[in-house]
Amino acid sequence: MTAGELSGLVALPTALAGLVAALAKWLADVSSQRIARREQADLDERVKKIESQLAKESLEHEVRFRRIDKEVADVLSNVYDRLFVLFECSHRFVRLGAALQIVDQSDTRTAEEREGEARSRLEEANRAFKEGFFRKRLYVPKDLFLSVRAFHGNLIGTVSEFTRSLARARETGRSIASDEWRATMDRLNNEHTHLLDGITEAFQKTMGL
Repeated sequence: MTAGELSGLVALPTALAGLVAALAKWLADVSSQRIARREQADLDERVKKIESQLAKESLEHEVRFRRIDKEVADVLSNVYDRLFVLFECSHRFVRLGAALQIVDQSDTRTAEEREGEARSRLEEANRAFKEGFFRKRLYVPKDLFLSVRAFHGNLIGTVSEFTRSLARARETGRSIASDEWRATMDRLNNEHTHLLDGITEAFQKTMGL
């Protein structure tokens, strides 16, 4: 055996060892890649599930707040309607209370009868307003609530003062003094109407109108 052949035989195990090491490394890389792909697939699946859950919760949240927004809008609209009706009834009661104006000439009722009907409508309007406003306070922004409550208090105060004057006049068998009636009407037509205009703008702003 020549020196070259001997050298070849000696180098063969080394070459085989290198080949085996390379094969082992390749197999390890393939295995790692498979594991990595499987782990990545599992991770992607978890991410998809999380994204799906978040999307579902986001939609539910949006739907819930849309429903709340609609409830708030419905409450505010109802409160304003009742407040306006109360103002109209207050105005009509004061206007008819002095028996200075008859709206319908065919109305043969006495001034007291017309006043009584107007008073009943006013009391019903006031009851309906308080029920719709104070029981739904949760839906009314604080600033708006305070403004409406103050307006309501002032309006009812004006009407109550007029009612007391009217009662005193009735006790003496006379009508309420025209200057006192005009003063109350002026207060309704100017002060209270101006305040109601401001409240109307506040409702519109709150409701995004």
